[in-house]
Amino acid sequence: MILNNDEFITPATKLLEKRKELYETQEALEKEKDNFKQKEFKKEENDLREKDLKIQESLIRFSKYLEENKAEQETSKLGLRGAEWEEFDKSSKKTIYYLRAEVAKAKAEFEEKEAKANKMKIYEELVTYINERETKNKLQSVIDELNNEIESLSQVKVFGKTFSVNDLITKKIALNNKIAQKRKLVEELEK
Repeated sequence: MILNNDEFITPATKLLEKRKELYETQEALEKEKDNFKQKEFKKEENDLREKDLKIQESLIRFSKYLEENKAEQETSKLGLRGAEWEEFDKSSKKTIYYLRAEVAKAKAEFEEKEAKANKMKIYEELVTYINERETKNKLQSVIDELNNEIESLSQVKVFGKTFSVNDLITKKIALNNKIAQKRKLVEELEK
């Protein structure tokens, strides 16, 4: 006699399998969410670094420009009148001061965002840890409930006696084997 495995799968087992699938799907979604957050953070960090590099590059270019033209300035200094030279010198210093302030501002902004990102990363790790613990606790309670349900479903009362379903199946298979052997014996005797 061929036994069908679907006959022996209890509703509780099917429920447990469905919950397992749900849990695995939820874990995959959480991982996807974490990956997305990390990508966004890295993108923002790279944008800030690019801004900082652009400001530094413009400061370097301006410094090079000043150095390259220093010789020309020295020679043209003689051609400029005192007041004109002082005005030129002040405007150059203002430009340098402005660019340095921009670099400092960009660095401060970058450090602030980096500190904020580090705090968010710690917070995310904490939330993830708490969620995992809660999920494990919930899952364990569901597993305990299902085990109790499976245990109660796996026992059958017949004429006031309690039998496990596995014992009844084993006895049924044994009886079917005995019946098959007796039929074979009867067939051999009839020949």
